[in-house]
Amino acid sequence: MKQFTQETWPKDRWPNFSMSEMKCSHSGECWLDEPFMDRLQRARKRAGRAFVVTSGYRSPQHPIEAVKPKPGSHSKGQAVDIAVGTSRGRFTILEAFIWCGMTGIGVGEEFLHGDDLQSGDGVVRPALWNYPS
Repeated sequence: MKQFTQETWPKDRWPNFSMSEMKCSHSGECWLDEPFMDRLQRARKRAGRAFVVTSGYRSPQHPIEAVKPKPGSHSKGQAVDIAVGTSRGRFTILEAFIWCGMTGIGVGEEFLHGDDLQSGDGVVRPALWNYPS
């Protein structure tokens, strides 16, 4: 995991994403796993449509992470939540996530979660789950 700032954000490497959308909404920090971001960029290119990031990195102190027994994939810089609009849009993003090798995919009513964690440390991968509405 590497920390990024506006000055160090690799715009050429991840042209479809910005540090401001990937940083923690609670702390403002932006710690990301570079291979995960490369995978996310490939998924975006494959989908051929904008990915609206609703959650990228979350610090362990972020309210969502702080209530968990152990901080999750977002706090490891290896997860993203993408807003989905239409059923076709959801399918396109889901297909791109699978194609690029996301190992954890969560389906919410208005978003898709993607991460590339590996099995171990209490995590089973590959995994697909649904978030209750």
